[in-house]
Parts: sequence; structure tokens; C-alpha cells
Amino acid sequence: MQRLLIILGSLFIMQVTRAQPDVLNHLQQFNTDNGLPSNGIKGLQWDESTGFLWIATEAGIARFNGVDFRSYTRDNTASIGSERMLFITRNMAGKVYISDLAGNIFNIQQNKPVLWKKSFRNRNPYTGNYYLLAVSDSFFLDKIERPEVPSFSAVSDKIIGLNDTSCIVLNSSSLNYSSISMSKPIVLPIDPKNIISLFQIDQQIVFSTRDKKTYLLDPRSRIAIPVDLTDESGRSISPEISNLNLFWESGMRSPVYINQGMLTCLMPGMAG
Repeated sequence: MQRLLIILGSLFIMQVTRAQPDVLNHLQQFNTDNGLPSNGIKGLQWDESTGFLWIATEAGIARFNGVDFRSYTRDNTASIGSERMLFITRNMAGKVYISDLAGNIFNIQQNKPVLWKKSFRNRNPYTGNYYLLAVSDSFFLDKIERPEVPSFSAVSDKIIGLNDTSCIVLNSSSLNYSSISMSKPIVLPIDPKNIISLFQIDQQIVFSTRDKKTYLLDPRSRIAIPVDLTDESGRSISPEISNLNLFWESGMRSPVYINQGMLTCLMPGMAG
């Protein structure tokens, strides 16, 4: 949670100044003392269509414009039943979705959260195919009434959409493939095993393993190719990648890499 607060202080700057890495030397931490409705952050997403950063918290939804916050709670948004949010994601079309603890789904319309779907009966939002919100509306709506086995989590698993009807999911150290045409996901026969992180650098799918190696995944051939990730200076960072120093959520073009208190947004071309 502390890590998310620090990332929040720089993510807005990073998105609008991606070609100016020196700006990352100037970080600011945000919490309830300077505008956040809660220090309990459940996730954050950048809305490229409006320029706002959206934050799901344990006390409502917050919108950040780079200077201050606007909070959305039951006091000013009647459709919010539970202010305790569960997750926030952005799908391949750029739409931002937020689920509360009860499973009500909001999306961002005209710079504010609007109730999109009420909670589904007998569906656990922690699992219950809510992870497909990170892919497309149509994929989610097609699968929500048909529980999958195994089930994946929008909260704890990593999801990368391949197109509107298929995706790759990292769950329990293995990569899985899910498609709208399949009755259930399948585990990809990817070697090596023991995968600890999955993310994208632009359109490239990358994962890292417990033995501190990184690989490019070709989604068509399903072949993993060893790759060395470097920072702006050309220094190899692959041996340092872990879930403790890499922040990536579905919808982000590139992950944020944290090293000795400094943040770097890995750019296209840094995998090679």
C-alpha cells in the first residue's frame, strides 16, 4: 500500500512526460493529509481520453488531475452502495471500470463514475469472471453467467488482453489462455515455470521467473524467448525484477520499475 502511494505521486507526471525521464527525480507522496479519501488504495488507472488518474480506495473513488483530488462517495454519488472498492481496471478499448466490494460495476463517463452493472446474483466479484473487464465489455458479458473452472481474480491475477475475445492470465505461477469460444481456460505449456510477474512493454508481453530471468512471450506460437530488460542508461535490470519493485496493472502500456527510491517507466525498445 505504501508503494502504491509513492507510485501515485509520480504516475501522473510519468504519463504526460514519458519522453522526459529526468522529471522522475521529483516525487511527491499523497495520502489523506493532502486529498486522498483513504490511504487504502485498491488500484489506479490512467484515463488517456481525459487526462485524469482514477484511484479506487477503501473510502470511495478519487479522480486526480495532477494537482488535487475529487472524491466520489455516497455523499455525492447516489449509485455508490459500498464505498469500499475492490479493484479498478482498464480494458483494451481504454474504458475504465471499477468494482466495489458488493460487485457493483462502475465505469467512467463524462469524467465521473457511473453505475454500469449492479452486482450479479451468486457471483463473487473477487472471482466470478470479473477479470474479463480488463479485456472487453462483450467478453465479460458473455462469460459472467457461465462460471469458469479454474476461476481467476481481477484482484490478484494479472490479465493481458490479446484482442476483444481472448486474453493471457497469470495465476498461481502459470500462464493461462482464455477465449470467448472456449468453455474453460487452458494452461499454456510454457517453459520455464515458476512465473512471478506478467506485464506489457508497449505491445510486447513479458514475464519474469523466480530465477530472476525475463522472457518475451509470442502469443501466437506460445513460445517464450529469453530477453534482457534495460533501463534508459542501458543497464540490465532483468535480475532485479520482482513483484516488490515492479508495478503494472491491466491497461498500462508499460510497468513502473522502482530502484533505490527512483522510478523508471520501461519503454518500448527496453526489451531486447
